[in-house]
Amino acid sequence: MWLRKETGGTTIPWEGRPYHWPAADPVCEVPAGFGEVLLGIHGGGFTEVPAPPPPPKPAARAVPAKTDSPAPETK
Repeated sequence: MWLRKETGGTTIPWEGRPYHWPAADPVCEVPAGFGEVLLGIHGGGFTEVPAPPPPPKPAARAVPAKTDSPAPETK
């Protein structure tokens, strides 16, 4: 579950792991149970949002074809 917090710059520990909402982009993925607790806090400033798109994959480099060897002879 992905949650946005109205005010970023917040870290909240849950079951031994910290969850952080950065100030610049206050969106964080949290376990569903934790998200339900946060959404249930009246005035907590949390809203559920869709997952952000995955980062773009690096472009594949083309491998040049080898031309050093002569073509195989066909019969």
